[in-house]
Amino acid sequence: MPEAEDQNAQSAAPKPKAKAVDAVDAAADSPGKLARLKKLVGRMFSRKWIAGLLILSIVVHLAGIVYYQVFATGGRTAPDPEIALGEFEFAADKSELGQITAAKFQLHISPLEQVDREARYRLYNREFRVRQDIEELLRQAHSGDFLDPKLAELKRRLQEQVNATLGMRVIADVIITDLKLERRALEEVEAIAEAAEPAPWLEQPAVKNEPGEQDNDLTVSVETL
Repeated sequence: MPEAEDQNAQSAAPKPKAKAVDAVDAAADSPGKLARLKKLVGRMFSRKWIAGLLILSIVVHLAGIVYYQVFATGGRTAPDPEIALGEFEFAADKSELGQITAAKFQLHISPLEQVDREARYRLYNREFRVRQDIEELLRQAHSGDFLDPKLAELKRRLQEQVNATLGMRVIADVIITDLKLERRALEEVEAIAEAAEPAPWLEQPAVKNEPGEQDNDLTVSVETL
């Protein structure tokens, strides 16, 4: 019996050899784990990783700005202070003797600051009517309107026309750009002018008087004795 108890006690007692083996294995693995951890940390803080993080930060920042512009402010940006009305053309009447025969230009307007929003709204709703009225005005223009380097008179009439079409005074300035002019040669203008003048020796047609109307050129006086 005492022998049996000794065997049971020996089997229940911990095995120091097995623990020592586990400790050795753990000690052998820990340098490898530490090396892998150092390698991973080194990769995370390498130049490529830092550059990638910076690029990602910039992209996120820009995305935030776009989101704010589109959603927070409803996509509204500062409007252009000048409004383009498009390209327009002028063609002189064939009976005109002016030097300018044709013109082409881009037309812009600058609205008054206090009615800027209303001006843009009305232009949007009356775009084609405004264009039609400007084209009609240009059909009534003359060659001499384009001889002024500042085009002051033409701009004044354009401003009045657009204000009238929009139904209120909205324009602060009229701007004409990309002006292209077609001209007659000076010799041609002089030749046309000479051909249009009547010769001084040509007899003017006689003017016929209406029936019962006295001829003022001939006055006959009769003396009664």
